Amino acid sequence: MGGLFSEDSILIRFLNRFTDYLWLGIMTAIGCLPVITLGVSFSSLFYCCNKMVKKEDTHLTDTFMKAYKA
Repeated sequence: MGGLFSEDSILIRFLNRFTDYLWLGIMTAIGCLPVITLGVSFSSLFYCCNKMVKKEDTHLTDTFMKAYKA
């Protein structure tokens, strides 16, 4: 049935989402360093957050980079 540290526990799901959002924040901050790419970086962040809400996210870094390049 699982315990506190099983993959389906609420603690692990929270920590996974927290680290996903933290990583998105880091990638967005790096993308914003050249001020010209500020809009592109925030658009990619928005795209990835929408994918996460719809539970379509598989590879966060790949999705962010594809949206950044598009």
